[in-house]
Formats: sequence, C-alpha cells, structure tokens
Amino acid sequence: MADNLLSIMTFFPLVGMIALLFLPQDNDAMLKSFALAVSLITFLISL
Repeated sequence: MADNLLSIMTFFPLVGMIALLFLPQDNDAMLKSFALAVSLITFLISL
C-alpha cells in the first residue's frame, strides 16, 4: 500500500466527487457531510 500512497491520495477525491454525483441533490447537509468526510480521509491518507 505504501507504494501506491501518492496515487491513492491523488485519486481518492476524484472517486469521492464521482460518488457525490450519485447522491440525492435535495439534501444539502448530507452532501456537505460526505464532501467533508472525503476531504478528511484524504488528509488522513496524506499523513
């Protein structure tokens, strides 16, 4: 996993954005929470 860490850190936000497109658009709080979760996971991967 350490060999692919940079690739995972680079493409995880892209995967999160694609997943965000399939969530219902009427619930703003859920969309913001999901985006925050993806950002925090990306940050934790970078550590």
